[in-house]
Amino acid sequence: MYDAGTLLSIVAIQQKQIIVTCNYVARKQGLHKLQLLSEAKRACPELVVVNGENLDLFRDCSKENFLFLKEYIWGGRIERLGFDEVFMDVTDQIDYNISLAEKEGFKTGFYQLKPDQPNFGFKFEWDVIPGHCYPGTVAKPNGRLSQEVLDQIPRRLLLATHLAQYLRLLLLDQQGFTCSAGVCISKLTAKLAGTINKPCAQTLLLPDHIQEFLDGLAILKIPGIGAKTGRIIRDLVRRRKAAIELKEFANDTDSFRDDGLQTPGGRTGHIEASNEVSAVELAETGSPEQSGDDGFMTAYYQDSDVGTKVLESRTLLTRQILDEAIGNMPPGAGRIWELLHGLDNTEVVKASLIPTQVSIEDTFRAGTVTQDTSSDQLESILARLSITLIRRLKTDLLTTAVPLPDDAAQIDITQLDQPSKKWQAFPKVLRISTRDRITTKYGTRNSRSTQMPNFVFSLSTRIEETARRLAREALTPLLRKLHGPDIPGGSNYDLALINIAATNMGGGETGSEGGNVATMFKRYNEVFPEGDQEKKRPFSETQTERYPLQGYEDRTIDDVAKDGTGNEEKEIEEDMEDGFLSDHDSFCDVGSDEGSQEMVCRNCQIRLPLFAVGAHERFHKNLDGG
Repeated sequence: MYDAGTLLSIVAIQQKQIIVTCNYVARKQGLHKLQLLSEAKRACPELVVVNGENLDLFRDCSKENFLFLKEYIWGGRIERLGFDEVFMDVTDQIDYNISLAEKEGFKTGFYQLKPDQPNFGFKFEWDVIPGHCYPGTVAKPNGRLSQEVLDQIPRRLLLATHLAQYLRLLLLDQQGFTCSAGVCISKLTAKLAGTINKPCAQTLLLPDHIQEFLDGLAILKIPGIGAKTGRIIRDLVRRRKAAIELKEFANDTDSFRDDGLQTPGGRTGHIEASNEVSAVELAETGSPEQSGDDGFMTAYYQDSDVGTKVLESRTLLTRQILDEAIGNMPPGAGRIWELLHGLDNTEVVKASLIPTQVSIEDTFRAGTVTQDTSSDQLESILARLSITLIRRLKTDLLTTAVPLPDDAAQIDITQLDQPSKKWQAFPKVLRISTRDRITTKYGTRNSRSTQMPNFVFSLSTRIEETARRLAREALTPLLRKLHGPDIPGGSNYDLALINIAATNMGGGETGSEGGNVATMFKRYNEVFPEGDQEKKRPFSETQTERYPLQGYEDRTIDDVAKDGTGNEEKEIEEDMEDGFLSDHDSFCDVGSDEGSQEMVCRNCQIRLPLFAVGAHERFHKNLDGG
């Protein structure tokens, strides 16, 4: 992605004063992610530092590679993870190719990439395993396999390794990117398998050896177990070990009890030793929130104190212990128990170009954002974040559409209208999250949400102007609800991080706009075979009765349209962030570029003028049969 001359250099990507990632040449020199830049330069003076504040290039390459790989995965079962990872569920195409191979008696090796194109694919050898295999004693890398070894490897997984190698080589040849890969039976195990022989290699993790592989890993290496949860597990393991040692010591002293010997505590008799680590013991030595009492910077950069292995975690801790100590604190005791035992039933999400959310965040030095920060300075900080957020929204959610005539076969391109930009999805929720150095421990964020203001979707207003308005009218009031003189404990704060996010996307499963008004009217006669009996009623009878403009009874629709939505300051319940909508809330306000009031139907994502909402709701009611 950068100058080819840097490929063999020691390169790190910088954001703020942190190394967010570095190449493998740098890692061999001892550098690592989330290392202070000053520390890295002292350790490696020849370090080449690349500014990574602008992620547009990374984001574009990520999307391009995702679309490239998507063409080879059946059913769209490919899921992005960050910028540089994807999960691919190839079960259907593997089963299909296995059935073809069975007909040939596994004599010929040909992988068919498209079900409707028998000659489109690649050749391979059944007795060769591409890349590595865990455990390494089973087969040598890229080696030819004996029949005895072949019998140990499931054919479906062996075939999947050939597909992985083909895609890796194709990505290098046509896109210019190297990559590693992991092949196994779940997202968890495939991801971990891909880390065994990085970079630019692949590994098949045999299912019978999953637990053996996991047991040797530190718990922080398990996806889904973060630093905070890791410290809790570490402390639980330490206490469990201490309890076992105490019990063993007590058993030893029992044999001397009849002789009248004293225990180390100076008392004669039996020492009570618990076999469990209870919530009471945990509270005495520190609650989960207090475990790992590190400062903000120490907690952020160093997790070396959490060296607890999966093996001792799963053998020393019972499910009951995890439930008592962690409960439902994310990711939850049940999920942690499954991860420690290599269990993962989560499915690969079907491919979508629409992100689940778009968020922007920034970190701040101590004393930058405090209770003494002026309103103008605070709005300036939030406006800067808003500019980036709105640019991201337009990059990720806008699509170019060219209106086509009804007779698409007779198209004269000179008569077509100019391409227009359309929103593929409309985020319904605006959220702000903060991390405070004073009132909360590292890892804890406080959040507030509200309805996304309509003016954000304007295509005619300059981004800078929209961002300033968003900061002034929405984000600053939200922040004041988190930190302010009226908030208990909120009069004194020093923010280390601010995150703003657009969440709860609307736009259909695959991210398309969902439909258009023209298509709806073409089906109008099917839905209303006898005509809409209410469509001729006056607007005042059909609209204001069923959709009163709360709080604007004495104002016109045009008056309401001028200031966007009528209830932009109304707080949305927290479950709104997770995509839950109340049954009666089927429409979302959206301001059009011209300033008139529009609504977005949450059933089919069609944009409608306000006067058409009543008829459209009846359309859905009749469509559903009632």
